[in-house]
Amino acid sequence: MRPLFQQQIAFAGLLVFTGCTELPYLASSRVGYVSTIYSEEGLRRDPPECLRALAEPDLQGTKYVEIDIPHGRVHERVFAQLSPSVNVQLHDRVEFDPSNCSSGTSPEVKMVLTHH
Repeated sequence: MRPLFQQQIAFAGLLVFTGCTELPYLASSRVGYVSTIYSEEGLRRDPPECLRALAEPDLQGTKYVEIDIPHGRVHERVFAQLSPSVNVQLHDRVEFDPSNCSSGTSPEVKMVLTHH
């Protein structure tokens, strides 16, 4: 029979390897929930302040969403464009890059983590 400490080490190793596979997103990315999906027409009529500076070519064929990032009682709202390969629905949990409108670039949704 194996000594108890060898069993504990084996169990701890199993937990470590299992834990590593549960986080598909990158350390530099952020995670939030899709709260609004904007159409091209909606962005032309009444764009959110952050997206008002977009030129017409930036709107054509590009989808934008609003992402809700909960921080306890406070919620942060971020506007992001969708990668062409990403299809989202309301309330999907998504990974996006952390750039912001004040830097002149809009964040981009990289992947859907869970569909709702």
